[in-house]
Amino acid sequence: MPLTPAERSLRSKMASHLSWAQTDDRTARTAPARARFMARFEREVDPQNLLAPAERARRAEQAMKAHMAKLFVEAPCERSELRIGILLAALAEDRDPCSLRSLSSGYALLRWGASPLLAPYPPWFSTSRS
Repeated sequence: MPLTPAERSLRSKMASHLSWAQTDDRTARTAPARARFMARFEREVDPQNLLAPAERARRAEQAMKAHMAKLFVEAPCERSELRIGILLAALAEDRDPCSLRSLSSGYALLRWGASPLLAPYPPWFSTSRS
């Protein structure tokens, strides 16, 4: 019998947690991915490979920081658009938007009935990075 999407998701989460539980050096395990991520920015700032390695690394670091800042700026807009889409879909189906379950911690506001345009996060959700 095929698994439901929820069952597949749960099995994937279990496998992921087990894999990380058996990892001794998390930094070493993620090093290849981080290197590929930074290589993207190095190619972006020096496509012809003309700069000295130190200068290319410095510029790639700055390009990565600019990319992260851009994501930080755009994220609230995307969350807002998603919340509006959820509300419109619920209203189109003649359903109470407050009955919808949380899609993620940022959207749990639909569960407790706050307006997504006025209260982007539930009171217990902290947006601080402390």
